Amino acid sequence: MNISKRFQEIDLFRGIAVIGMIIYHALFSLNFFNVINTNISSDSWLPYLRFVQLTFLGLVGISMAISKKTYTGQIKRALKIFAGALAITLVTYIFVPDYFIIFGILHLITVSVLILPIAKNKKHMGLIFGLAAVAIWLFIKDISSENIFLFILGFKNTTISSLDYFSIFPWMAIPFFGLEIGHYLYKDNAPIIDTKFPKFLCPILFLGRHSLVIYLIHVPIILALMFICQTFLRVLQ
Repeated sequence: MNISKRFQEIDLFRGIAVIGMIIYHALFSLNFFNVINTNISSDSWLPYLRFVQLTFLGLVGISMAISKKTYTGQIKRALKIFAGALAITLVTYIFVPDYFIIFGILHLITVSVLILPIAKNKKHMGLIFGLAAVAIWLFIKDISSENIFLFILGFKNTTISSLDYFSIFPWMAIPFFGLEIGHYLYKDNAPIIDTKFPKFLCPILFLGRHSLVIYLIHVPIILALMFICQTFLRVLQ
């Protein structure tokens, strides 16, 4: 099945999330390197940030619900995502070692792709597993530990700072909830919108189809543009 052609609405929402991610990371980078002074971590930005995050993770589950790939195919997909996650970990460790990404959104998506098939063909298991993930987090979130593996699970850790952090609990709940939503929306295994989208949406659909590649290259591009602009401004001065 070619999801990108038969389920355009999924690519549309993923593309919108990609745009939101690019905007957020651009502002975050500008603030991190003191180019601008904007508190991107303030509560006023939280609804925007959560929309982007929840859309990305929810679509992982929705896409899994309609995917016809075998588990072997899912493993291959997970390995590709993990390769990107590992690259991000290595790059951030080299350039920002005090805040390098130990377990970010791509790491979580890798785990999700491997675990979601367990619940895929069982009725309401996405909802049950999702609620279980939230319940586990409520139990462990205030338990302190400096163990890095417990940090990945979601235990409280005050010694680690990371630019991107999506612990397995509770964030694993979102792909599971997405799986449940996908089964409900696509119970007939047919797209909700089966007409061709207008041409002006093509760039957004393109971003949605190639979200992994965009995720991997957009931050280096942002940083390169920042460097070029700063160099140009210094020359003018």
